[in-house]
Amino acid sequence: MEQQDRIMDGDLQTLGLQSILKMLALSGKTGTLFVHSGPETLSISLRKGQIVALREEGVPQPDLLVMLCLVNKLDPQRAQMVREHAGGNTQVALAMLVERNWMSAAEMQRRLEFAVTQSISHALRWVNGRFAFHRQLVPMENRMQALDIDSTLLEALRQADEWEEMGETHLTRTTVARWLPKSITMCVALGSARSLSKHSASQMVKYHSRLWRWF
Repeated sequence: MEQQDRIMDGDLQTLGLQSILKMLALSGKTGTLFVHSGPETLSISLRKGQIVALREEGVPQPDLLVMLCLVNKLDPQRAQMVREHAGGNTQVALAMLVERNWMSAAEMQRRLEFAVTQSISHALRWVNGRFAFHRQLVPMENRMQALDIDSTLLEALRQADEWEEMGETHLTRTTVARWLPKSITMCVALGSARSLSKHSASQMVKYHSRLWRWF
């Protein structure tokens, strides 16, 4: 990204993500916001003050296809086929499900909105880190309708409160994601959620209790 395209930058201790997004929304900015904290990076594309795409790096992500299998919304064989073609890209996977009429376009939008909100909720708790906003839009996979920043922040803050109630010192988004592929992807191959141990299943339900609105 060219230096001359950078409109502003700073430290998260001075200006937090919530204030940054509100400011960009009020001024109707178009460009890309980069937020870094440790190994994690959040890139948010804005068009006229609305979120049009988001990319999160440095943190493992829950496996959406596995979750759909677990709640009997997707056949394991279909999930495996989508996984092979999507190459780990959630937006491509969702688009394939819509194209094959295995999911409605409205449901895809709802899932993408929730994923964006969850990522922002996670980043709202960053205290140490830096941000930079560039007027140039970075190409990202984008199959989502634009999101209003105020509404997204309101839901992200609500999710952040739920994280605090759950107590992240015992169960975090990252630690769950680390065991998720090893413990759960078996259900895709076996076609049954019974492959989960009782402990793993109870952990997953507890962790994903706030995700069930997806399903």
